[in-house]
Amino acid sequence: MKIDGWKYYNHAVIPDCAPHDTPDINPVIDGSIWQIDGGKPILARWTTNFDCGYDTGWYFVIKDTPFDIGAVNAKRRYEINKGNKNFNFRKIDVSIDGDALYDVHVCATETYGGVTVQCKQDFLNYIHSCIKFGQDLFGVYLTENDRLCGYSLLDEKDDYIVFISQKADPSYEKQGLNAALVYGICEYYKASLEKGKYICDGEKSILHTTAFQDYLEKYFMFRKAYCRLNIKFKMPFSIALSLVYPFRKLIYRIDVLRKIGGLLKMKEIVKSKKTER
Repeated sequence: MKIDGWKYYNHAVIPDCAPHDTPDINPVIDGSIWQIDGGKPILARWTTNFDCGYDTGWYFVIKDTPFDIGAVNAKRRYEINKGNKNFNFRKIDVSIDGDALYDVHVCATETYGGVTVQCKQDFLNYIHSCIKFGQDLFGVYLTENDRLCGYSLLDEKDDYIVFISQKADPSYEKQGLNAALVYGICEYYKASLEKGKYICDGEKSILHTTAFQDYLEKYFMFRKAYCRLNIKFKMPFSIALSLVYPFRKLIYRIDVLRKIGGLLKMKEIVKSKKTER
């Protein structure tokens, strides 16, 4: 069934609201959350105390002030300027650059390892639906020949802006491709940031090691907005995780158990006294 304010995602039920909003947890309390449409969840996860100001072990990575290139050090400023010199930033016209957009998607996805590349028509259908619902698709084009080399998809909502995806052709990353993309995004949404919105790149990653959030913090002065992580596991998963929890440090080192390790890491964060203040 449909549950207002919640959505199914990857075996979990998560809030369908802004990070700074607190979801209605009555469906979690009364157990109706497990009947949500979309799949068979094993946990419900939500956050509270957004941007509380102290380390809780869980966070969103956000940018809530306009970017000032003069505030970063000379090395990083050089990399950003190099990207802006090598690439032009603009919105993508899918009717013109659909094939090139898919080529970038394929090149980026193939570097992940073990991930099946979506077929072209399904990918383009998804992109068209995103644009139809008002999401913004940006690209960076080589200055010398106008070749599309990377793209970002974002969604500007009433009070915040969310990164949906960013993909780049690895062959051009050393030329400052990502710097040109993120700089263009910061400039495009500058007026929105000045009005109190923030750009959000999502929550802390548990299963995947990613350098992109660190990159955003170092080069573009994004920051961690700490919050409290809350989890409710469905029975009997709750009992099973409690039984293996004492052995979590061993499980963390076993790659084939990394998904279970991810659940245990979240459970550890919730149990940590860091969430108390």
